[in-house]
Parts: sequence; C-alpha cells; structure tokens
Amino acid sequence: MSGPSTPKHSADKRARKLLAGLKELRIYVPAADHERLRRMVRDEIEAGYRAAGNTQSSRAVGDLGFTAQSAVEYFRANAENRRPEFVPSRVRLPASVRGDHPFGRSTIVLAGDYDCDANQWGAVSVKATNGHMLEIKPKQFLALEWRANNKLVGGAQ
Repeated sequence: MSGPSTPKHSADKRARKLLAGLKELRIYVPAADHERLRRMVRDEIEAGYRAAGNTQSSRAVGDLGFTAQSAVEYFRANAENRRPEFVPSRVRLPASVRGDHPFGRSTIVLAGDYDCDANQWGAVSVKATNGHMLEIKPKQFLALEWRANNKLVGGAQ
C-alpha cells in the first residue's frame, strides 16, 4: 500500500517532467544543475508554492521560467512566420558545423559554447574559425541564454 507522496518524491517527479519538457524545447540544462532544480522544486512544494522565506529559490525558478517562455516564443514566432520577441544570445553546438557548398566550405564552427548574433527574424549566427559569421540552423544548437530581440524595427511584427 502506498501512502501520500512526500515533497521529495513529488519534487523529483515534477523536476523530471520539467527537464523533459525543457529538453523537448531544446533548452539545455547542465546535468550538474539537475539536483539543484529538484531541490528548488522541492523547496517550492514544501513552502506551499509561496515565496515566503525562499526568495533565492523563487528567483532561480523565475529565471528558468523566463528561459522556457523565451524558447516557446522563439519557436512559436518561427511557426507563425513572424519576428520573435526573444532570440538566443548564447548557444551550445553539440557537433561542429561547416558552411554549405559552394560557399563557405572552409567556414567551420567547432563544437562548444558561443556568444551569438541574431537578425530581426531570429536567424542565429556564430563566429567561425576563419573569423566569418556562419548562420546555424535551430536543430544544430541548444540555446543557453536568451535576450530581447533588440533588432525589431519599430516593434513591428
């Protein structure tokens, strides 16, 4: 017979669901942060979803919420063929990327973390080994950090 779930069990389950959802949205959460995320969720549950006495955990959960909201907005804007309100500011390339033929075959970006630039439509580019900017496709990177799209012309969509 199983009793009511403990805050720790509920937190672990909710954290696993949250991590799975973030992974599906291609949002990278380092493995080292998984336990910290479980603790934050557990703290929120134990506090009865109140921030009383738990402002650091609430702020971290809020930051994670901003990341998720930014990613959702970015991919939704792409699907709706409009300019996104948020674009990646730092990305991780799990594998090296090479420019397309016939242009840029010598333009290579090695696997790793990079600051990136994005145009008003959210197309992402990073500096390659030869100093040129190489545009990368969403399936080729994981967004680590987001920023407001400051290239929106007059706020027009």
